[in-house]
Amino acid sequence: MAKVTQPQRLVLAHNRAPGDVVVMTAFVRDLMLTHPGRYSVEVQTSAMDLWRHNPHVTIAKRQPGARPDVKYLQLDYGRGIRDQNYEPVHFLAYFHRDFERKMGVKVPLRLPYPDLHLSPAERDVSPMSGRYWVVLSGGKSDFTAKVWESARMQLVVDELGKLGLGVAQIGSNDPGHWHPPLQGEHVVNLVGRTNLRDMMRLIHHSDGVICGVTCAMHMAAALHRPCVVLAGGREAWWWEAYVRENKGLAPVSHLLPVPHRFLHTIGLLQCCQNHGCWKNKVVAINSDKSLCYHPVQRLNQTVPLCLDMISEAHVLEAVMKYYTDQTLPPIGQAPAISQPPVQSQPASTVTPIAASQPTVPSPQPRRMLDLFAPAGPITAEQTAKLAQLQQAVTTAAQPQAAACAQPKRSGGLNTQLSRKTTARLTLPAAHPLAKAINDGTVKFGVNQDAKLEGRPGQTGQPPQVAVKPGVPTQTPVSMDPKIFDHEDIGGKFTVCMLFYGPEEYHDLHRRCLESFLSTTPRERIDLRVGSNALNAKSLDLIQRYIDAGAITKHYRHDRNVWKYPVMREMFYDASCPIDTKWILWFDDDSICDRTPAWLNTLVHHIVQNHQRDNSHMFGAPFVWTLQPGQKEWFERRPWYRGKPWRLQNGTPSPNGNKVLFCTGGFWALTTEAMRACNIPDPEIGHNGGDVCIGEQLYQGGYRMKSWNAKKQYVNTSSVKRRGDTKPMPGTPGFDTVLAALQQG
Repeated sequence: MAKVTQPQRLVLAHNRAPGDVVVMTAFVRDLMLTHPGRYSVEVQTSAMDLWRHNPHVTIAKRQPGARPDVKYLQLDYGRGIRDQNYEPVHFLAYFHRDFERKMGVKVPLRLPYPDLHLSPAERDVSPMSGRYWVVLSGGKSDFTAKVWESARMQLVVDELGKLGLGVAQIGSNDPGHWHPPLQGEHVVNLVGRTNLRDMMRLIHHSDGVICGVTCAMHMAAALHRPCVVLAGGREAWWWEAYVRENKGLAPVSHLLPVPHRFLHTIGLLQCCQNHGCWKNKVVAINSDKSLCYHPVQRLNQTVPLCLDMISEAHVLEAVMKYYTDQTLPPIGQAPAISQPPVQSQPASTVTPIAASQPTVPSPQPRRMLDLFAPAGPITAEQTAKLAQLQQAVTTAAQPQAAACAQPKRSGGLNTQLSRKTTARLTLPAAHPLAKAINDGTVKFGVNQDAKLEGRPGQTGQPPQVAVKPGVPTQTPVSMDPKIFDHEDIGGKFTVCMLFYGPEEYHDLHRRCLESFLSTTPRERIDLRVGSNALNAKSLDLIQRYIDAGAITKHYRHDRNVWKYPVMREMFYDASCPIDTKWILWFDDDSICDRTPAWLNTLVHHIVQNHQRDNSHMFGAPFVWTLQPGQKEWFERRPWYRGKPWRLQNGTPSPNGNKVLFCTGGFWALTTEAMRACNIPDPEIGHNGGDVCIGEQLYQGGYRMKSWNAKKQYVNTSSVKRRGDTKPMPGTPGFDTVLAALQQG
């Protein structure tokens, strides 16, 4: 007779916020479904009410110390906050990873949503007569970077009321919470009057939820309800969004019954270009350090710029899509409260909304938890608002616009994931950044006419360019002078430019110089210029700027001695050594005419990423496939350290054949990395130097970071390629290049 094996007794613990516990429920479900009979699970968490009626667990009533037969395990997701910057992983799957790491047992994600269970009374009896949305406005004082403007939420709520939809406002009244009351006869203020079970019941019977990245969002996913999430740029969409196109939910993302509308601004601002900023506050309280870089002062509230970019029109559009795509029945139709959740109903059984003839809700008394005041009759004008909204609101930014595609070139994780997935965010015309964002001239929120509220202590006064009279210049935009003094910057940049060519390129040279000098503070720049076979007019232009004190030194060559020998001369000039922490490189066809604030955004990007990610080079990322002979050439160089070649996504691999590099027309590089890696290699002549620099950095243990990937700040390669084209290192014909270099 086979021996009966008793299940291993586990106590799983987690004591953070209720939303985290909601997410944890998915892991417990998947553990029990994957390994039936292997474990008996108890839970010890904050928010124990969330586990009521859950068939997979029992409630641990005492500490397991006195029970040697019980395995106590503290589950956490802390590593996920770091890992999601480099790979598409969803919060939902990270308790699974933590369990595997600690127990050595693999538990796959089986369903792409948390696991909450209602009692028959909670499931079958609605707390409100009529249709309504659950709305969470405001938030916690220690996470104000997650809070949308309450005045805009009121505008959204007003429009819902005009459509005959009720609103249940929820939130906590515990100390440190702020939920300004929403107004309107159709609004019931339940702030401080609901527990977690009440929230679950309210959400289950609602049309949907409007909230930030909160517990309510995770509850909505668990209960298969629509949810419009006001996310902004604090947290990356692949970490939080319940959408079918999210690779972080693979391979079960297609099983998501009701995808959310996750309104984010990842990729639209420099501070959240490739991932979330994870800042906590917009206004300092005491000695807070985790502060939003761009707070925006509204009438009664300070909000982060990334959330300020989301208008009430975006939110209303997202709400309306649930009716127009048939996820929800027409607004005038009574909800089937006792019926199964929406996802179990075929789309074909739901009557679509007729935009031209919206259904008129029949007047009826409406109440919520016996607190809702009777609503007046719905007028024809009010019922026609649905059709108007469907046509008038602007298109919301939706992360689920298309599937995540394999990138053709390297870049940050957001570049890889959302190059084709993040729809364009259109701002209302009255917004101060509307022109910059909407017309595409500035894609990441920088506009010479828009004031970006800077970090605390920013003066807002523009630095002056010290150029003598007679030298053409423009007035630079407002910059943050104090950020230049950050320890990661060091107060000043060494800038190296290289010019080449006959008189037909003089206008190009002038544009390069003048666009740079008109957008940078002279006292923060050590500008050095090199020239190869340069025409007389451009030489005269350089001399005028030398006389004006704008150029420190000119490295003149009357014949073309190629790019990288001149670069080495500028970098390793013993008579004029580089004493700054950073070097900026410009080819002469790199023009600073996209936005006058380009240097300010670069400085902020460096401060955000240099130490955190060990990033020592910033530029537009590309991937090079190694040609025959190139591996051998690299492996013979003194700076080669034996690190494996990489795949397209940057992962080291024994089968790798890729080099990740920044395009050579413009980049920023630390002087430390330049010297440690001997950049540029002395055997590089004219072509292939940017590829070689990328590998030198990687072999030396330094990282690159994407910046200016779409030429949104510096217009690189603004004209067709000119001058010599020579064989790259390790390719046929390179010996002649090397011989020419050796001869000088």
